Amino acid sequence: MPIDVRYSYELEHWDHWTMRYSPELTALAMLDWPVQGATNPELLRQRAYGSGLSPVGFQSDFFPSKRVQPFLSTDGGFIYFTDRVLSPEGSRYMYTVDFGTGINIFRKDRQAVTIGYRYQHLSNANISQHNPGTDANTFYVGVSRFRTKGYR
Repeated sequence: MPIDVRYSYELEHWDHWTMRYSPELTALAMLDWPVQGATNPELLRQRAYGSGLSPVGFQSDFFPSKRVQPFLSTDGGFIYFTDRVLSPEGSRYMYTVDFGTGINIFRKDRQAVTIGYRYQHLSNANISQHNPGTDANTFYVGVSRFRTKGYR
């Protein structure tokens, strides 16, 4: 469960699609996983909190002159958690990579509601004794504000 803030800069604009550089700050991430062998109902799951950055982020918007604009996105970065995650021998530091799709629905020239889906993989890339990884499927809703017109 992440809470993200994204910046987006239009790199190229063509008639039917745009390419954007879109780095992302994960202000708060919560990761929850089952504890192996736990019998106490209060200790069946463990949770850690973290935050991070995805400096490698790109988004392609389609039909930039329309009110409804589908998009594809990808990000890569890291999240640092308060505790070791997914395993006692795991790491606090996890690399992230994700791919997503969705639509921007412009309510006004400079304001859009975003509805999307994101598949995200987290892994420590063998920087600790154990390399547990996890995958997440996330549906999300967001609000975007643009300095220039979002559609024409």
